[in-house]
Amino acid sequence: MDFETVGFPDPKGAKEDLPLPFTSFPIQVSVHIVEDGQIQHAYESLIKGAERLTPWVRARVPVTLESLESGKALPEVVTDLAGLLREGDTIVAHNARFDLHDVLATACSKTGYDSAELRRILAAPRFCTMTCAYSKRIWSKWPSMDALCA
Repeated sequence: MDFETVGFPDPKGAKEDLPLPFTSFPIQVSVHIVEDGQIQHAYESLIKGAERLTPWVRARVPVTLESLESGKALPEVVTDLAGLLREGDTIVAHNARFDLHDVLATACSKTGYDSAELRRILAAPRFCTMTCAYSKRIWSKWPSMDALCA
């Protein structure tokens, strides 16, 4: 599972470049399922609600505010994601704490959304490829996704 967000504010940046509605509001999510060594693209969605993307996001993430208008509302995305989870599944993310807590849980909390589906996602077992023992042993610091894939 991987989320893209509106980004982080640049401390030296202009006020008109601040992310809105708030830092790390999700704008896109993608899910792949790995089962018996087979990788299957299972889900992808744009998420509506962003009002401003940071310059870093505008330069690197292939979405626009206009394209996000056709995305799904956050509660619908949560329902879709929960529907993908099966008994015994483990959510794998490169920075699992960030994606599940700082992005998903925070966005739901700040928008006043809570549901059994959200709690099910947040309670699911997770594996973080960034902070796992393998990554810590190979790199002296947490690796980027690019470094890990290479």
